[in-house]
Amino acid sequence: MPGPARPAPFTDLLRQHAIELTELDPEAPLEDLEPLRDLIGDARVVALGENSHFIDEFAALRERLLRFLVERCGFTLLAFEYGFAEALPLDAWARGEGSEDSLAGHLAGTIPIGVEAPLRRIRRYNRSAAAPVRFAGLGVLTRRVVYAADGWLACECGVAAVVVVGVEEFCQGLGALVV
Repeated sequence: MPGPARPAPFTDLLRQHAIELTELDPEAPLEDLEPLRDLIGDARVVALGENSHFIDEFAALRERLLRFLVERCGFTLLAFEYGFAEALPLDAWARGEGSEDSLAGHLAGTIPIGVEAPLRRIRRYNRSAAAPVRFAGLGVLTRRVVYAADGWLACECGVAAVVVVGVEEFCQGLGALVV
């Protein structure tokens, strides 16, 4: 006779390391996110993901985490699932170029999934920031663009935000999708 069911290792991991959040509101106090500081440590890149687009709660949490990373941990770059070239005018806008209303023109003709609110937050923050938060698009499909993005981020932001390690090996598996 089989023994009692045992929780999967992933369930055990969650029980040991989960952090209870008290709010999703991006404007809420950030104290409940402080346990993330130990997890982040001295990392220069934090990747956030979601299992589906168009879910308001994910967007709110992402914006709240962005606020925490910028205000409490000193991060200065938001790299988003967005076209590299299409992100350049958004970065300029976030640093103060153009009017508040000109963002709509930059987003016209694109699929701005969840990018407007974080950009507006960055622009507000940058008005008084000693070091501005930059915006970069990482929706790249070609090796040439990956290397160009890495070079631009290293030059403009002072750090190579895209680590191009094993790009050739990765691209081999993608075949015709990668140029």
